[in-house]
Amino acid sequence: EVWHGRHRTLSAELEELIRRRDREVSDLQARVDAVASTREVEALTQSSERTVLQDKVETLAKDTALSEASAQRARRRALQLEQQLAQAEAERDRLQTTADQFRQQVREADEALGEAVRGNEALREQMEVQRLDAQAAGDRDLRLCHDMYDRRMETQVQNHMDTQADLGRQVKAMEES
Repeated sequence: EVWHGRHRTLSAELEELIRRRDREVSDLQARVDAVASTREVEALTQSSERTVLQDKVETLAKDTALSEASAQRARRRALQLEQQLAQAEAERDRLQTTADQFRQQVREADEALGEAVRGNEALREQMEVQRLDAQAAGDRDLRLCHDMYDRRMETQVQNHMDTQADLGRQVKAMEES
């Protein structure tokens, strides 16, 4: 009976081990199914993500090509603008030089005009001095002439009066004689 009890215990343990094995196999099968299902979902997700990424790569490749073309156009435009800027700066420098020359000519003309004005002013002052001197000399000469004619007139009047007096005496002397 001991063997019999032992057999039952071993049979019970065996059945328990089989049940545990079946449960673990069932759990492992469920896990395997879940992993397989997850792998399929991940494979589908990866496939769709790969398609999206490939589309993005194609779009980015096109965008890169467009950007490179745009950058090339921008570089050409930048070169054109740099050339135009260089030409504009050269023209500005030329115009600045011309303006500086004109300013110098204007300064020289202003200086010459200032000299001419100062010369004219000095000449006008000199002419005014000469006019005043000539007027003073003319006034002096006129006074001298007046004085000389006044003296001549006085002399003539005196001579006339003397002549008249002589004639009057002679007439009187003749009348008395």
